Amino acid sequence: MRWEDYYWKRVRKVKNSDCLVWIGPFNEEDRPVAYIDRRKVSALGLSWAVDGGALADGPFVRTCRNPNCVNVDHIRRKTDYPMGDENAIDERLEDGFRMLTDDEDLSDCD
Repeated sequence: MRWEDYYWKRVRKVKNSDCLVWIGPFNEEDRPVAYIDRRKVSALGLSWAVDGGALADGPFVRTCRNPNCVNVDHIRRKTDYPMGDENAIDERLEDGFRMLTDDEDLSDCD
């Protein structure tokens, strides 16, 4: 099975949102995972690979507040600043990311 087929069979679009919710398997920490070539990989990494990146480009952090979202537009590669990564809710742009402020509407990803 192709990676794209595996991915699209395990995501569902959230109504009135850009989020794609993972309905596939989860690991012991309740994080979405995929099984590719008999290996367990992050579903965020799979999303990145389906979008044209390499499967090993991670680790990744989610940029929306939906813990099961695997939309490639809602993830980014983890930086060397773990405190910022854990608290960052940002918006993916063509040339990078823009930090969202607390007063902006984030309800589409909740």
